[in-house]
Amino acid sequence: MALVTRRTTERRPGTSANGLVCTVVNVSRKPIGITAQIIDSSGVNVTDFITTNWLDPTAGILASVVSRSRDPEGHSCRITITGGRKHDVTYSLAPAPAQHTPL
Repeated sequence: MALVTRRTTERRPGTSANGLVCTVVNVSRKPIGITAQIIDSSGVNVTDFITTNWLDPTAGILASVVSRSRDPEGHSCRITITGGRKHDVTYSLAPAPAQHTPL
């Protein structure tokens, strides 16, 4: 089984007070495995939670994986693809939106 690891462009630590969101989309529509970890400058995983969205859960086909970190020291996203190639996914790393407290 193929294993491919990619790393996004680095952001300066502390550039987002709300942390980062890493979104990885399966553009191949094939049954591949995707993990996405937000890491700090030391390579430590600072991901708080991951949301998995399925295109076809019965066939094991992921639509996307979204990782979120509230740690302002997060600076890049480590993406691991199993059973596929690097061109099977597209990804983005963006500042996380501010959290709103319910009234």
